[in-house]
Amino acid sequence: MKTVAQELPAGALDQIIAQVAPQEAQNPELAQFRTYLHSLNGKQLGSLQEELKAAARVRGRKILMREKLLDRLGTDWLRRQQEMIEAALAKIEVARDTLDFNTVELELSGHMWGIGRLTNVPRLDEQNDPLVGMIKQQQSEQEVDVMGGDSGLDDEKLESIFGMR
Repeated sequence: MKTVAQELPAGALDQIIAQVAPQEAQNPELAQFRTYLHSLNGKQLGSLQEELKAAARVRGRKILMREKLLDRLGTDWLRRQQEMIEAALAKIEVARDTLDFNTVELELSGHMWGIGRLTNVPRLDEQNDPLVGMIKQQQSEQEVDVMGGDSGLDDEKLESIFGMR
């Protein structure tokens, strides 16, 4: 079976390419394709034609799908999708903030529990400190002075302490 180069006149393929794609005449890929076409016979050329038609159909479908998608981008559908995404992101942010707050609250309550447990300070009357003992003794002496030895109140001392008349 004869190849395309053998069947066609010498410059026919170059003329066809120049008519179809004049800007691409010097493209190296196109030159490689031209060489490939020269080596094909009639049957191979027919199968190549079917492959090119199938590829063109697939490419056409992709272009149509892309155009339909681009048409939808400005519609309410896109706005609804964006609102749903923003709502989901807002829920995630609220959950994250709640989690952070709960973590801080747990840490703070743990520290407070530790502080309360470790710093249990007894009242003055419960302490066995010598200074506290001296303060207690001085208070009891002052009570005795104010109350008098016979559990009576000394008016002069009360007036001097409280400034009463």
